[in-house]
Amino acid sequence: MQAAGHEAHVPSQERSEPVESPEPAVLAFFAHPDDETLGAGGAIARLARTNRVHLVTATRGELGERMGPVAERAHADPIALAGIRVGELAAAARALGIESHRFLDELDGAPDGRVYTDSGMAWADDLRRRAVPAPGAAPTAFSAGDLEEEARILAGEIERLRPRLVLTEEVGGGYGHPDHVRAHAVAVRAVEIAEPRWRVPVVAATVRDHAALVRAQEWVAGHPARPAADVFGAPLRAPDPAAPQSSGAQERPDLVIDTSAQSDQVIAAMTAHHTQVHEVTRVPGGLDAAGWYALTNNDLQPILTHAAFAVVAGHGSREELADAFTGPTRGRPPGPVPVGPATRWAFAGLGVGAGALAGAVTTVMHRSVAPWGLIAGIAVLYAGMLLARSLGDRWAANGFGAGVLGIVLAMTAWRPAGDVIIVQDVLGLGWLAAVFAAVLAGMLAPSSWFALGWRPRASERGQR
Repeated sequence: MQAAGHEAHVPSQERSEPVESPEPAVLAFFAHPDDETLGAGGAIARLARTNRVHLVTATRGELGERMGPVAERAHADPIALAGIRVGELAAAARALGIESHRFLDELDGAPDGRVYTDSGMAWADDLRRRAVPAPGAAPTAFSAGDLEEEARILAGEIERLRPRLVLTEEVGGGYGHPDHVRAHAVAVRAVEIAEPRWRVPVVAATVRDHAALVRAQEWVAGHPARPAADVFGAPLRAPDPAAPQSSGAQERPDLVIDTSAQSDQVIAAMTAHHTQVHEVTRVPGGLDAAGWYALTNNDLQPILTHAAFAVVAGHGSREELADAFTGPTRGRPPGPVPVGPATRWAFAGLGVGAGALAGAVTTVMHRSVAPWGLIAGIAVLYAGMLLARSLGDRWAANGFGAGVLGIVLAMTAWRPAGDVIIVQDVLGLGWLAAVFAAVLAGMLAPSSWFALGWRPRASERGQR
């Protein structure tokens, strides 16, 4: 929910070039580590099936509480907590399938040395359910900064990523945290600033479907296995469906989607945020909830099996929002077919064999009807290189080229029955040079020539 007296990243003042990708992008912007999971985990995991999801987090949550005995939770060391929460966020992002993550002060365009820190908060009453701004926020606090500056920085990332959807906090901050409220304002303003260069089709805030939330709370409250205390012996409060709900609970959200298939990912991400979230439990049998969890206030909450959204006024429609959740699953046709390392090595091996055969046959024939045998042989080898790249990308092409060069070099020294296959004359030396040229030309052919191809699985790309 809330990170960092942490060494500042010194970003470039120049805007990066736009990212070109056949797969649509989504940008999620949240205030603290764990907001992406608690506020939008199921939605992000589902979006990641059909989109490249990029996450920007405003702060490192250094003023959050830390799980432990109740008396110690509000007294965590900010710098230490920030470092831990950065690691927690990285693990949660992997669990949800997020393509990339950066903090706001790490983006291109952020002033040198700028660090956005957690603004902190205070609870409005002893129930610890509604937050109010903390007195005396630090000058570096995200909610106390220049909104236009923060929005300009985020706008640069929008221009670079060109997302079809920007997802952020709801206008009231869910439970009122000042950084959540600021995150919504910054996201909306950033979209407006970016519009001359990239118009985001739809901006949406994560909310809760009121009816489904109440049903899920009733299920948790009445479950016979609901725990009464945490591991420190502190009582766990059951949800009260009759109590006033947060500002994020809406009677009629613009879109509600089923995220039950993403529950395991959400639970893994919640578990990653171990300084903030505890009692994360998968419980079968719930229609609107997959289990329960608690934050440091020890209120048990349902792990919802739905995600709900409100379209920000003037920034898209329900139909455009729904479109973001449709489309082919990433890494499946149309587009290159994903393969693993074993398949790539198999294609390389086949390439070596095919290249050796082609190289041997064309070398034997290169002196036939000079110079036409040489010309035909080079055409065959060049076509073979292009075919290998079309069917198996550079792995097969590398193998084919290696097979050709290996057999041709071997045949320069091979003398069957005392005969020389490659004579050291103009034609023979020309053949050797032409073979190397054909292989090199095939490797350097533009990638745009090849409509088909193979690529690593998303999990092997090394980007998250």
